[in-house]
Amino acid sequence: MRCDHRDDAQVAAVFARVLAEQSRIDVLVNNAFGSPPQSVLWGGGPFWTLPTGLWDKVIDVGLRSHFIAAAHAAAAMVDRGRGLIVNVAAHFAATGKTRRSPVLIPYSVGKAGLHRLTADIAAELDGTGVAVVELWPHPTRTEGVLADSTVFGDISGWDDPVHTGRVLAGFVAAGHWPARSGQSLGHAHPRRGTRPRTGELAHHPCPSSCVTSHCCPAG
Repeated sequence: MRCDHRDDAQVAAVFARVLAEQSRIDVLVNNAFGSPPQSVLWGGGPFWTLPTGLWDKVIDVGLRSHFIAAAHAAAAMVDRGRGLIVNVAAHFAATGKTRRSPVLIPYSVGKAGLHRLTADIAAELDGTGVAVVELWPHPTRTEGVLADSTVFGDISGWDDPVHTGRVLAGFVAAGHWPARSGQSLGHAHPRRGTRPRTGELAHHPCPSSCVTSHCCPAG
């Protein structure tokens, strides 16, 4: 089902179709992103040299679009008293950028906004049976990255997208997510160390003072 997340009418039509065909929405994963080419996104250009349209593109599809989709999903989920919204963010959500960081400010600010959006949505959903969490994936070999991989050098150690999908599937299946609402979750790298059972979470301190967890699928 194709959908342009810059078009609110298309987004509304997607949710209307899902509800008409399935009668409910169990899980929403917000991962749409209006990314410029990777060479631009990670080019380190100072903010005063960036076109205004780049800010609009990154914030409109990546922050605003998550708010719109979450609102549609929450309306259906609250009526049922159960549901999960997952916002895919990044570590920049909490740490921001440094002087030498190559990431553009619109990206960093967008992820920080998504971090706050997740926390504030969780506050308003409290007591409804609907939960929202934020996921911080490891560097991932997405289609966009593979299309412009020379920007990053050696990416052989990066995650495959399917790994994050399996993490989310395990997290949902484990059924612990209602108690995790408002939290930021990071999953263990599939090539490093021992891995907990599917959906199992182990807390560790977070630099942003939020509760961050690791979750990883077995096998």
